[in-house]
Amino acid sequence: MIATRDQIKTALQISVSTYDTLIDSLIVSTQEWLVGYLKNFFLDNEIYLIADTISFSANAIADSDEGFVDAEFCTGDYLVTGSKYNPSYDGWMIVNVSEVAAGSLTISALYTLNTEAADNTIRLTRVVFPPAMRAPFAKLIQFDMIKRDPSIKSFSLADYSEQYAGDGDYPPGLLLKFQQWKKPY
Repeated sequence: MIATRDQIKTALQISVSTYDTLIDSLIVSTQEWLVGYLKNFFLDNEIYLIADTISFSANAIADSDEGFVDAEFCTGDYLVTGSKYNPSYDGWMIVNVSEVAAGSLTISALYTLNTEAADNTIRLTRVVFPPAMRAPFAKLIQFDMIKRDPSIKSFSLADYSEQYAGDGDYPPGLLLKFQQWKKPY
């Protein structure tokens, strides 16, 4: 994932656990939105597996050919394409793998998969997000935390303030921080 809950909380100077569940859900949805907006999957094309022996359960991805270790999979993020029942955004989804074994990838508790038997050609490709995305990503999370209340038109903290258009869109200045990673297609 672009940033963990602890990294988000540190960047936003949040020390209480009151918002942990909200931050967890926003990490997943905001990351999906941002990857789609940037049209950039941040792929490490050196680490991937394409197979029709891959199946899904609620918290795991299995390969009956046990190819994950041979393909040099490790913990981290993976782009999943080719699934009939698990795409979450335009035919793809990114999952966070917390544990790797030869025939199984354990998925982070932030994600829930739909059960799907093996028989589709699935591609899993490692995703590596640039560390420089963490701070502006935390600001997207902060905006999402605040914009849930449409009556809020501005935000200020100490000597910092932002004005929002009120239509739920991200402020243009915030999106500019991601332009270096945006692909043109």
